[in-house]
Amino acid sequence: MTKSRILLGAAMVALALGAVAKTATANRLDDARAVFHEADELYAGGHYGQAAQKYEAAYKILRSPVVFFNIAQARRLQFKAEGGYKNLVAARRYYERFIAEANPDPAHRARAQANLEEVKESATKEARRQFAAAEKAVRLSRFTAAIDGYAAAYELWPQPALLFNLAQAQRKQFTVDHHLDRLAKAEDLILTYRREGKGEVAAATLDEILTEIRGQRAEYQRRREAESRASEPRAMAEARRLYRLGDGKKAVAALARAEKVEGIKTVALVQLYRLKGQAAALAGDATLAVAAFERYLALEPAAKGVGLSEASLPYFEAAQTFWKGKTPLAIDHLP
Repeated sequence: MTKSRILLGAAMVALALGAVAKTATANRLDDARAVFHEADELYAGGHYGQAAQKYEAAYKILRSPVVFFNIAQARRLQFKAEGGYKNLVAARRYYERFIAEANPDPAHRARAQANLEEVKESATKEARRQFAAAEKAVRLSRFTAAIDGYAAAYELWPQPALLFNLAQAQRKQFTVDHHLDRLAKAEDLILTYRREGKGEVAAATLDEILTEIRGQRAEYQRRREAESRASEPRAMAEARRLYRLGDGKKAVAALARAEKVEGIKTVALVQLYRLKGQAAALAGDATLAVAAFERYLALEPAAKGVGLSEASLPYFEAAQTFWKGKTPLAIDHLP
């Protein structure tokens, strides 16, 4: 490794090692030196992606921000060699962290800043390329490709206007594959754009789009219920009747029988727990209502409660809180 290839070189690596020398064991320091040596050899051989991974592993041992420079260098050169916009995103992040956290001397700070400006310029060009590709994909009705392009452009160049484009692409793709999470993402993107945007799209238009999304959700739910009725157990149909008559306790009991039916399809199971949450709320059983909605959201994580009874909404919201930060299951949606 030469100083012209990795500017921190041996001296700065020694500083990084020295930062933990007072508390680290000899084995830990030996491990760090070994990982750095592997990373340097990979870097010198032009294997920048593998080098970056090794430097990241070294950081986990050292916890010294001087290593951020090495990671940034490797990611910047990996982009030059292989492309991949995420390499630019990573390089920018690590240069910024090095400057902010490592307290570098003026020479290293200046070089890091110069490299950061180079990365920002490359990121802007790549964002424009990704945006142009996304626009073309929209014209060709290739909405998943458009989503990828807009998302990449935003990650490279976080302009709020891109959130609006991304939301519209998610809505378009929903009309193709009917994946409910696309509407959830579109709604969140529109709400974020409304907070952060610069008024390119009128507030009335944004409200209209949000209303349309809620309408799409309602239509999705109607289709799911229709599909469920075509295959659901008789006890579930009985539960629906009882619920409409206002007898929540008997509806819950009927749904308990339906749960025991072998081979019940997932689409029917989703609707079973949705109905069970509402029936339990009607019966005044808060614990059962929340538990039912937790199972409903485990199977339909992008649900937002559209069409639920007013009495059951607090229990649905409690179930949403339960799943916040967790990863529910995923199921197939309508073809």
